[in-house]
Amino acid sequence: RAATTTTTRTMPQKTAKKKKGHAPAHQNAFAYKHNPKSKLTQKILESPNIHVCRRCHEKVEWRKQYRKYKPRTQPGKCNECQRRNVLAAYHTICTKCTTESKKAKALIREKADDDDDAAAYLRACAICVKEIALPDPEDEDEEDLIKS
Repeated sequence: RAATTTTTRTMPQKTAKKKKGHAPAHQNAFAYKHNPKSKLTQKILESPNIHVCRRCHEKVEWRKQYRKYKPRTQPGKCNECQRRNVLAAYHTICTKCTTESKKAKALIREKADDDDDAAAYLRACAICVKEIALPDPEDEDEEDLIKS
């Protein structure tokens, strides 16, 4: 007779993960001093920060101020229409989808409250797609011309 042996497999024990690093000792006291003659700095500071909500606008401006902003080198893929036409850094949807996608239309409809004139100029934030974007400087000029 062959001896049968049973082996019991034990599941590996999960170990507690160690935290990486620790809280910062000091809050940033002063902004990063940009090299004024740098072409990259000039490109970063000139890049427009449009089609975003107030919160995302502040985040991107902070990135520019502390030299954390990294411009896109290739167009990104839009999360709504799946085309490669997102040109601005940190944006997740293209300019067209900020007004025409299902999420954007639902958000605009919710915020406009039956005011068709306001709905024509509203668009969803191109980064978070959760809030209405701030009005663009170009759009404000057009609105002034229309009202005159």
